Amino acid sequence: MKKNLKTLLLVVITVVIMGLFIFYPFQCTDLHLKIYFSADSAYTECAAYYTTAANPVYSDSQRLDATVYDGKADIFFSKELCETLTGLRLDFSQSDALIGIERVELCSAGFVQTSLDATDFFAESNILSSNDIAIIQPVKTTVYIGTEGRDSYLLFHSDIVDACNDAYSHYTVSKLAICVFVILAGILARKQLFTAE
Repeated sequence: MKKNLKTLLLVVITVVIMGLFIFYPFQCTDLHLKIYFSADSAYTECAAYYTTAANPVYSDSQRLDATVYDGKADIFFSKELCETLTGLRLDFSQSDALIGIERVELCSAGFVQTSLDATDFFAESNILSSNDIAIIQPVKTTVYIGTEGRDSYLLFHSDIVDACNDAYSHYTVSKLAICVFVILAGILARKQLFTAE
């Protein structure tokens, strides 16, 4: 009876410690906004402008140029911007072009936090305003954006901004994986699977 009580107490203490470890808000890690272009996209470069409560105006000091590789654009938001974004603007070509986008991912801590079809990300309800955009045409899961003029951009609604803020990772999944590993290691050690016969 005493042994069972001791074991139960040890399990409860372990669960509480692991729960605190998992849900304690570690400092945010960086955020990547990844835009996947279709094979027939005429243009694959873009940039993002953002605003915060402290800096509520879109300006060149708050511009993030995308790194483009393997048919996708990667826009990097530093951890210093964690959960502070209040506005998001996506800028495209400075000339007439037809841009095909298949999906958008928000990645943080090495994991895809949110993956959206382009038709969801660029839905009419998510776009607050636009400039020098001729068309936004969904075709199945791809969205084609026709740009014109020299200042083509889309300004996004707060729902998309909130999704970006929420996608910043506090390493919760990584911490959960560590705890699962420790538990499994403990179980296997008790069964003496790690000892030589």
